Amino acid sequence: MPVPSSKDAAAEPSEITTLQSSFAAQGLELIGTSVQLDTPPSPPRSDGTRATPGSLDDPLPEAMVELHPEEEAAAVLTIEDGYYAWHFATENTLPAEAPPIDNVLRTRDPIVPDDGAFSASAPTPGFRLVRIPLRLGTVPQATQPLTRGPLTDLVVTRVQVLVFKFAGRHLLRRFGSRVDEKCPSGIRLLRGETPASAAAEPLDWPLVQPGDYTLPSERAPRILLFVHGTFSSTIGGFGALAATPWGNDFLAAARAGYDALLAFDHPTLTVNPRDNAIELLSRLREHLGDRPAVLDIVCHSRGGLVVRSLIEDLLPGLALPWRVERTVFVGATNGGTQLANPKNWRELMELYTNLAAAAGRLLGRFPATTVTGVLIAELTRSIGLLVQILASEAIDNNILPGLAAMEPDGAFVRRLNQTQPGQATAAQSLYYAVTSDFSAKLAQQPGSDSGLPKRLLLLAADRAVDRLMGESNDLVVNVAAMTEVDPHAGVFVKDTLAFASNAVVYHTNYFLQPKVLESLARWLRLPPPAATPASLPAGLALRGLLSSGTNGYSAPARFDPSLDLASADAPAHATLQRLENSPARYLVVERHHEGRLLRYAFTSDEVRAACSVAAPGATLHRALNLHEFDASPTLSAHHTPTTRNTPPAPPQGAHPTTRRLVALDGDQVSGVAEAELEPTPFATLITQACLSASSFSVPTSRGPLFDLKSLRPPAHAASAPPSVRSNPPAPPAPPVPPSSGASVSPAPGGGGQTPAAIACHIRAEMDDLLVLNETTSVDVTLSREALGEVLRAVHRDTTAQIQPDLPLILEVIPRKNLRIVGASRQEFAPPALGAPVLHCFDIRPTDVGEGLLLVRVRQGSVPFANLTLAGTILAARGAEPVRRTPEQASVVEPTPSTQPLHQLTIFEAERGGQKYYQFIFDSPSLSRKDRFESPDITTDLVAYTRGLYDDIEKRWLGSHADVATFQRELRVFGATLWDRLLPRELQALLWQHRDAIDEILVFAEEPFIPWELVHLKDPDTDSLPSESRFLGQMGLVRWLHNNGWPTGTLRARPGRCHHLIPRYPHPQWHLPEAEKEAAYLIKTFQSAEVVPHEAELTSLLNTPAGFDLLHFACHGVAESGEIARAELMLEGRLVGTPPHQTYSTERFRVDHIEHGPRLDHPTGGVRPIIVINACQVGRAGYHLTSIGGFARAFLRKGVGLFVAASWAVGDQPARTFTETLYARLVAGDTLAQATVAAREAARKAGDATWLAYTVYGNPRARLTATS
Repeated sequence: MPVPSSKDAAAEPSEITTLQSSFAAQGLELIGTSVQLDTPPSPPRSDGTRATPGSLDDPLPEAMVELHPEEEAAAVLTIEDGYYAWHFATENTLPAEAPPIDNVLRTRDPIVPDDGAFSASAPTPGFRLVRIPLRLGTVPQATQPLTRGPLTDLVVTRVQVLVFKFAGRHLLRRFGSRVDEKCPSGIRLLRGETPASAAAEPLDWPLVQPGDYTLPSERAPRILLFVHGTFSSTIGGFGALAATPWGNDFLAAARAGYDALLAFDHPTLTVNPRDNAIELLSRLREHLGDRPAVLDIVCHSRGGLVVRSLIEDLLPGLALPWRVERTVFVGATNGGTQLANPKNWRELMELYTNLAAAAGRLLGRFPATTVTGVLIAELTRSIGLLVQILASEAIDNNILPGLAAMEPDGAFVRRLNQTQPGQATAAQSLYYAVTSDFSAKLAQQPGSDSGLPKRLLLLAADRAVDRLMGESNDLVVNVAAMTEVDPHAGVFVKDTLAFASNAVVYHTNYFLQPKVLESLARWLRLPPPAATPASLPAGLALRGLLSSGTNGYSAPARFDPSLDLASADAPAHATLQRLENSPARYLVVERHHEGRLLRYAFTSDEVRAACSVAAPGATLHRALNLHEFDASPTLSAHHTPTTRNTPPAPPQGAHPTTRRLVALDGDQVSGVAEAELEPTPFATLITQACLSASSFSVPTSRGPLFDLKSLRPPAHAASAPPSVRSNPPAPPAPPVPPSSGASVSPAPGGGGQTPAAIACHIRAEMDDLLVLNETTSVDVTLSREALGEVLRAVHRDTTAQIQPDLPLILEVIPRKNLRIVGASRQEFAPPALGAPVLHCFDIRPTDVGEGLLLVRVRQGSVPFANLTLAGTILAARGAEPVRRTPEQASVVEPTPSTQPLHQLTIFEAERGGQKYYQFIFDSPSLSRKDRFESPDITTDLVAYTRGLYDDIEKRWLGSHADVATFQRELRVFGATLWDRLLPRELQALLWQHRDAIDEILVFAEEPFIPWELVHLKDPDTDSLPSESRFLGQMGLVRWLHNNGWPTGTLRARPGRCHHLIPRYPHPQWHLPEAEKEAAYLIKTFQSAEVVPHEAELTSLLNTPAGFDLLHFACHGVAESGEIARAELMLEGRLVGTPPHQTYSTERFRVDHIEHGPRLDHPTGGVRPIIVINACQVGRAGYHLTSIGGFARAFLRKGVGLFVAASWAVGDQPARTFTETLYARLVAGDTLAQATVAAREAARKAGDATWLAYTVYGNPRARLTATS
């Protein structure tokens, strides 16, 4: 097939004929044409210069038109070397006695003179003559250099002239919207069938009624909606998709992924975008009804304002069960355009006429395209109305409200860019954008091929356009305005495909670029592209919907996923052979250097060239001459929307790899981007279109892309070629860092070497608005590859390291006003590469208000992630929602070194204002995995627990001599807790296995209950057993949710242990036994004293990884109802002089910890020990939306072991507990064993409060380094 060559941007006769027909349909009657109008240069002046065209000594050529005096107006369209220019009368009338004028076209009836000469005669009686000056000028001849000089220096040559007449000002005042209203309005169906005959419509995209096509009735249909821009229509705005192989493949992929591809045709000049949106809403209701539906939207230009009016302004106030998920803005006027200002309408009209014609010329160069003529006509279908307005009316905003609405400083854009009532937040919105900075200067360089006429490029390069626009633009819309969405309210646009300064992409040709369609496919979650056709020669791989093997769509759109990986130690010639069979466009070479993994992004051609001349046996390291200063910068694939995602500017002459950015998903490469995104030149695209008829395979049958219950491709997708990533040989392992002292135990049930952990991406999502008693779903996806864009309004993502040979356990736990319908737990194998797993759980709201849900993923007893989802429950659809800020994001929990033998997870939940507890008992050693729910708790837990602690303290303080009595009281308290809080089934299980449980990790977030005090008894009797059996005696150790997994390695190295023990100057505060603790700490750990004042303590806590152990022995208080005021009493000072001194206390509050830095090592090393030997500070309490208290605050800052008392303890017993705990840890006991021993020692010492201590940590943790 011959490849079309580049042509000048000259107007073809068929192009002019198309425009004539288009304007005729808009009410512009062609009354005269001139095939050519030759205007030779003016003769030289006496000084050798020539008069400038349009100067006084070189009169302008004119057209003189005879019109009805009241009802007609006229305009002239000239075509010079492909440039279209509109001309209007400077005077409305010409006196009848005016003399004939040379070079004047005077027509009443259409004429086409053969010689190009015209003369004017007197007007017909009852008519008037209108003079229309023709300001002509073309570009210099090709032999002359291009300059940035004045446009008036251009040489005048051959011109084609079209003269139109139309209804004048009086008719337009009465029927101003007539032309625009002639344009069809309604819903189009983008069908894919081939027309039945050659005479059929080139695009089978008809206007349809609701009964003309079918949608699924058993589920919510998925709709892809297209909304066009100014002057245009669906065919004009998106018809280019049907003109290229990659555009047709995108449409086929979209038809396979959606139930219908719809588009909205509408007027764009006489109706403002909000009124367009009202019509769109009405028509969608006709087609979709009031049943659930999911919509994704692609909009172009002004269509962005229509779509945002629908999404942000209209839908939030309605009770429709539709969900708009993803919206893509292509060259959109979100922030308006300066060309919409009425004073710029003439420039806009002329510019858009030329852009439409240029887009048609480009399409005409693609093989076998049939849409060129219809696309030009549709792109210009409303320009005729603007011509009539400009020729007949004084211009103001009220004439064309649809155009004036796009003024950047106008009322419409200002209002739309304010938050609308009920509008989704930036976090809840999935907006994407495509932008381009077109450079007319670059387009004039040799070899450039934009399809635009040279005069237009000169106008733009002379900054005529930029003067109007003010900044970088695509010739119609400023780049910055394309992504301007409620700038005061956050980042709405989550990803942008931004073409840097270029000579290819302007406002009317975005959809010819494969990269644009690849980004649409990525954002819309269409099927992964297949490989480049092998028939394409090297270097001609289609840049667009192609991928050799990508691990997902996580990277920003500008990143190219077509890549392969190789180790720097790989043989060069073997890599060359491998690339011969690989369609990858990039090769990322990984190299270990001084403990770092460096990555170098090369194009495949660069690698081929270097490896083809490499010496035998050379590695890639040598063949590519790798240096650490040439490494490519990297970026996390999970970028934040505010990140520019641009590598630092490399120095002049830097290596190409430094100008490319590598996207990482965890430690996996997911894409490569050039420093500046450049579009593909049209010559390359046309060549590729001639060589390849298809860019990727798409299923022909319609249906969902995936079965949502299994996330497996449906039957119709089975034939699509898989996307396989070629993995290089594993590189040499990096040097192992110095041991931290942690020991790694084999996984339970395994033997030998533990398999290497793998990364697992986890996402939980659900709707943000739930309806009372209506069942909905929670979807949880697990994948080895990076996950694509979210589907639901509320979502949480995290990544965890998991063992590939152990099953995963997925649990959904309702926390507030929700109930699980059906199974709440799934157990399954870890996902394989390329095979993500989706599990759906049904939930039903039970009460109006807040809905909370916890999704937990674990292996064995180890929770890797806790993901909290929050929604709003409405009484019925139609209630005005109050959208909530989603709950705290998930916390990744690393692979643990040790796992407890028994684990009890406790959640406080609420249903209809009634609180209850959920218990999950997990014991690998007992082969038990059970879930329980407590009876409703009818008392105020805060008041109940405060009274419990008060009673305990009063009894203990009042009965020092009667320890036995106090012990009996504790047993009764514990039995009461057992009866009131634990469901009978859990009681039976714990009682049955009481002798087998000697350690238990309690995961709890409830803030008050002293679980250590719960006393076991036979659930079949009401009597306490003879022996004492508190949970605290069974090795109970706590941990809090969302604080990582408790470390299995504790350290207390010399020089890194500290103690803070105040010597209170007030005698009533004196703690003599606490002061003696210093001697023990110094002897055992070589502990250093921290001066007991706030400044010195804060300095230590602000030192990064500054200590292994910090021991407090002081007074403290933490009222459960006011936990934000939890305080440690530091030393204070005496104020004044004797005998009039007063004692000034000094307090260290919990918020000092909450707002301070992390205390663990930043690279995940040592997690320090905190022991607070003070009364009451172990209690936690609700603090704002999370759990406060010193325990919560310290654990959130990375502490690995926290010990404190929950109620008042004496001076001597406190010392007994802590010294025994330390001694047993130093002796090698686990934390659970040491805790049991310390409690027992305090009990034997006569301390009735031996159960007061709460210990947070890993029950199997050991102290491994004390010297």
